[in-house]
Amino acid sequence: MKKGKGNKFYAKVLVEALKDLKPGQTKEVIKNFVLFLVKEHKIKKADQIIKEFEKYAKLAEGVQRAKIILAKKTDEKIVEKIKSLSLGKIEEEIIIDEEILGGFIFQTDDTIIDASLKTQLQKLKKSFN
Repeated sequence: MKKGKGNKFYAKVLVEALKDLKPGQTKEVIKNFVLFLVKEHKIKKADQIIKEFEKYAKLAEGVQRAKIILAKKTDEKIVEKIKSLSLGKIEEEIIIDEEILGGFIFQTDDTIIDASLKTQLQKLKKSFN
């Protein structure tokens, strides 16, 4: 069975189409892209395609999205130190999850650093068994 083009494909098409435009050309490119989605029967997926577009466009600009999970709200200096674990610019989403007990979890598309107290305690418990 042949797999169809996914949302990432259409997002990349739009990013490429919007590169190096002269002033005033954006409206026409967007209009043509919407017509292209209609022709490809993908207009119902526009919301997901836009989310992929935003992610891909930021990656093209060197900005990576990351989730930073903390047990409680913390000082901005600590968040900056956690962000420095990644190369390049980070656009972070801070999530408070008391279940991790302490420490942090840093997650990007291709990296997970789990420095949570909960995980450390689980590892310690396994080592005693």
